[in-house]
Amino acid sequence: MLLELLNQINECSARDEIQNTEKLSHKHELISDIMGHINNNFGYELSLESISEKFFISPCYLSRIFKSTVKISLIDYINDVRIKEAKKLLSEGNLSIIEISHRVGYKSNTHFGRVFKKCTKMSPLKYRNLVSSRKQ
Repeated sequence: MLLELLNQINECSARDEIQNTEKLSHKHELISDIMGHINNNFGYELSLESISEKFFISPCYLSRIFKSTVKISLIDYINDVRIKEAKKLLSEGNLSIIEISHRVGYKSNTHFGRVFKKCTKMSPLKYRNLVSSRKQ
């Protein structure tokens, strides 16, 4: 009887492990899809609410699984993607800072400047000047 009980426990444990693996796989696939969506649409309106609506999940759940999987918040990830693109555009030097802020998805130039400075420790203009002086 003890042996039979141990076999049943082992079978239940194996089933639970398979289900947990499937849940993790689904979660990672979902996060990968969300990151792809952000990378392809950073110039548009992106918020926790709009992304959760697009992927049919609650904002709270999205925030929690994104942070637990990627190790940064969803908003920080969006800002990182946008700032990387802004740095690229600033180094090319063709567009004004206002145009760049709108192109990478910021409606407010002031907010763009604050986020840029938080991420790079310098203003967009200072970054552009630094990059252009290195090119010469």
